[in-house]
Amino acid sequence: MIATFTELKVKGLFAALKVALMTRKIRKQLHGAEGVLKFEVRGFRTFSLWKDREAMVAFRNNDAHLAAMKRTSEVGSASSHFWEPETAPTWEEAEAIYEKQKSR
Repeated sequence: MIATFTELKVKGLFAALKVALMTRKIRKQLHGAEGVLKFEVRGFRTFSLWKDREAMVAFRNNDAHLAAMKRTSEVGSASSHFWEPETAPTWEEAEAIYEKQKSR
């Protein structure tokens, strides 16, 4: 199992609108994605849980998500952390792990 936590820092209101449109397309991509176990969005942060690394990479490197990654510099900056949890973390646990990693 692979967990990912991502934070996007947007440049402003227009950038936030662009992100909202990209997020809609990514959500559609998620519905057909193999191996996704959980996906949450809160503001400009996401938490996802995947069956394995291969499933996460296949999603990340294709379609709407890949297009959005290529446009990251237009809308702001992103940081991510992924790890292999033994059990499925809650949003709060995943966020705490991300914050700890980010402060290193």
